[in-house]
Amino acid sequence: MDCHIGTSFSGTNHASILFNNLSLSSHDLFYFQTDTTAPNIKLIRPLPVKTDQPTWEFTWTSDEIANFTCAVDSLSTKEDCGFGLNGRYPTKPLSDDVHTFYLFGEDELGNAARVIIHRWRVSKYNLHYVAGVGSG
Repeated sequence: MDCHIGTSFSGTNHASILFNNLSLSSHDLFYFQTDTTAPNIKLIRPLPVKTDQPTWEFTWTSDEIANFTCAVDSLSTKEDCGFGLNGRYPTKPLSDDVHTFYLFGEDELGNAARVIIHRWRVSKYNLHYVAGVGSG
């Protein structure tokens, strides 16, 4: 059986494959639908901007089932952080500094979501300086 795949798509994301059955000298037309839409992922608030908490739990939702990967501060630390329509990721204890959370999502067909990035500052010590007069 010869198979000829059309390269044009209609506005409804349908494509056609034409099978030429040589023994019958006829053409059969099959339709299939393609999914080229990536998941839409959103972090759920509250999101830290500045906190004295050394850990934070990020939560999110997706409009379609996806595999999620997370990282904090470096993309070399990416790790699996769930599957489904929503998820959560608790950070490990972090030092006083600015930190970055990265969230990646991909559906079962390989459509990658927009990378979600959130930056925040951990500051466990809020020092207050008071000027005083010495009794010298």
